[in-house]
Amino acid sequence: TVRMWRERQCYTEKLHSALCIQAWYRSTQSGRIQREHYLYVRFSVICIQRWFKSMMEARRLAVREKQAAVKIQTIWRMYQQKQKFIIKLQTETQAAVVIQRGWHSHRLTESARYNYLRLRNAVVTIQHTYRAFKQRQQYLTLCQAVLTIQRKYRANVLTQETRNL
Repeated sequence: TVRMWRERQCYTEKLHSALCIQAWYRSTQSGRIQREHYLYVRFSVICIQRWFKSMMEARRLAVREKQAAVKIQTIWRMYQQKQKFIIKLQTETQAAVVIQRGWHSHRLTESARYNYLRLRNAVVTIQHTYRAFKQRQQYLTLCQAVLTIQRKYRANVLTQETRNL
């Protein structure tokens, strides 16, 4: 049974070789399928990552645009408020100037009026004093004349009485 044993041995080797070839073929097929599946999954992951990154970039861009819009709006509102403040400040400054001019004019008018009244009172006092002085001079001249007339009259009367005696 050597021949049988050799036949059996040959058959076993062929069977073993066939099984090895089949196992190798199956593993190659399986590896190829797994590789294709891996590449498909990898491609899908890359696509999803690209989509996710583009979405994130779009969101970042939207956030930046919104921040830029907010900043522009803030600057514009600040500019408008500044313009309103400048106009208000100019208006208030002009109003203050008008009030100050009015006040200074009032003070000058009051000062001029006070000086005028003081001068008028001084003139009235001088006129009063001068007129009183003139009246007193006239009165004194009149008194002097009266005294002279009385003296001459008395002297005349006395002379006539002395002549009559």
